[in-house]
Parts: sequence; C-alpha cells; structure tokens
Amino acid sequence: MEIKEAIRAVFQELIVPELDEIRRDQAEMKGRPAAIDKRMDDVHARMDDVHARLDDLHARLDDVRARLDDVSDHLVDQSRRIDEINGRIDSVRGDQGRRIDEINGRIDSVREELGRRIDETNRRLDRLYEVIVRREEHDLLEQRLAALERDVADLKQRVA
Repeated sequence: MEIKEAIRAVFQELIVPELDEIRRDQAEMKGRPAAIDKRMDDVHARMDDVHARLDDLHARLDDVRARLDDVSDHLVDQSRRIDEINGRIDSVRGDQGRRIDEINGRIDSVREELGRRIDETNRRLDRLYEVIVRREEHDLLEQRLAALERDVADLKQRVA
C-alpha cells in the first residue's frame, strides 16, 4: 500500500493543484457569461435609448422638414407675388412712359404754337410801331405844314 499511497501522494501533489486551478477557472468562467449577459443587457438598454433618441431626432427632423417645406411654399408664393407686382410695375411704367411722351408732344406743340403766336405778335407790334412812327411823322409834318402856312401867311401880309 505504500505504492498506492506514493501514487496517491504524487497525484495529490501534481494533479490536485491543477484540478483546483481548473475548478477555479471553471468557476470564473461560470461568472463570466453572467457578466457578459449583464453587459449585453446594458448595451441593449443603451441601444434602446439610442434608438428612442434617434426616433425623437427623426421626428424633430420631420418637423423641421415640414416647416422648411412650409417656408419654401411661402417663399414660392412670395416670389410669385413679387413677379406679379413687378409685372404691374412694368405695366404702370409703360403707361407712364406713354403718358409722358404724349405730354412731351403736347408741350412741344404748345411751344411751337406759342412761338408762332409770339412771332405773329412781334410782327403786329412791328407794324403798330411803323404806324405809330408814321403818325408821329404825320403829326410833325402837319405841325411843320402849319408853321410853313403861318410863315407864308406872314410873308403874304408883309408883302401886301
């Protein structure tokens, strides 16, 4: 039995410590899946939280897109209205340009008419001046004639 005991002692010295180490490793390994499962649950919880946040973010992005679409529609409407107003302004500008051209034409014709009238008035004034000068000359001639007649009458009286 000594051999048996010697073999047992060798087994206990060599194999039992290794078996104990294997048992410890196995116990550690049993705890590891639980830790990994816990970590996986934590990761899944975080992923669920991230998904919820992403869903919220997508909802907010959809709201922003809707508002941008509304703003875009509003800008398109404003652009259309501006184009209409520009068309009206161009129309009014064209009408005003035609009216100004008509008024300029009338002013030119009135200017020409006034020029003709002024020329006619100046000719009439020239004729009137000539008539006045002739009348003054006529009056002077009458006065000279009257003075000559008096002189002749005086001379006749002196001679007689």
